[in-house]
Amino acid sequence: MYLEFKIAAQSISFAFFAVYAFSSGYFHPMLSSFLSKLNQSPFWRQQVRVWESVYTAPTLDRLLSLHAHRLGWMGYAEKRFLRSVARCDSIVADVGANQGLYTLWLAHVATGGRVYAFEPDPELFQCLENNVRNNQLTNISAIRAAASNRSGILSFALNELNRGDNRVSTNLDRTPSRGTVPAITIDEVVTNSHLDLLKIDVQGFEIEVLQGAREILNNNRSLTILVEFWPYGLRQTGHQPNELLDFLIKAGFSVSALGHDGRPSSLPKQALSWERETQYCNLIALRPHRIG
Repeated sequence: MYLEFKIAAQSISFAFFAVYAFSSGYFHPMLSSFLSKLNQSPFWRQQVRVWESVYTAPTLDRLLSLHAHRLGWMGYAEKRFLRSVARCDSIVADVGANQGLYTLWLAHVATGGRVYAFEPDPELFQCLENNVRNNQLTNISAIRAAASNRSGILSFALNELNRGDNRVSTNLDRTPSRGTVPAITIDEVVTNSHLDLLKIDVQGFEIEVLQGAREILNNNRSLTILVEFWPYGLRQTGHQPNELLDFLIKAGFSVSALGHDGRPSSLPKQALSWERETQYCNLIALRPHRIG
């Protein structure tokens, strides 16, 4: 237990410093390259039990994320809210599934339902599939594609020090730091157009995801949506922050923020004016008849 805690503490200390310094341009390119390679070292591919499952992280930053959730430093509000709305027979879509933390947990909750997990990063998708298989879960459908507003190809930017900050874009200009990934709409994947819960965390690409789920939105009056609201990321993809709120409201949803206690709360008054990269929150979208 002590060794596990020591490794977690060292991982967290390194990762926080490295991600901050890398994102701020502090490091010389050669040092940045070294840290990227260190982040991807096989040493970090350790098993960690979080919530109901055992995960093997592909990189240091993903190991950090697992330990942060295991220790309750991350994910408390999200997990509490999702548990309040997910049922044993729920049909769920986890868009931006990453290594599968929420995918697998939701599969344990919705044992008689199904979880559709969308993840475009090839390495993270392989990690997701391995975690599903190693935990012997059979009610998960993993899709190696980005959810978008149309099928096709998207530009993909890999963040080598924070695999939770990978980004997709409709701009297909190829550069050494960008590749491509397949894209598909949620409407094409979810059978019978039935969905109870939609969770979206895609670094500013949320509007395109929702545009590709119009049938789902129209046909499921009891649908609950948990979606990240990150004004900086929305602007990076060519949108204004109010567009996400407007889309949900026009689709018939009432929108609130996810509070720290896992319950709906008022959206901060200045949220639409947030400009810093660190300013974000999660939104809860419910049909009015489900509120209260």
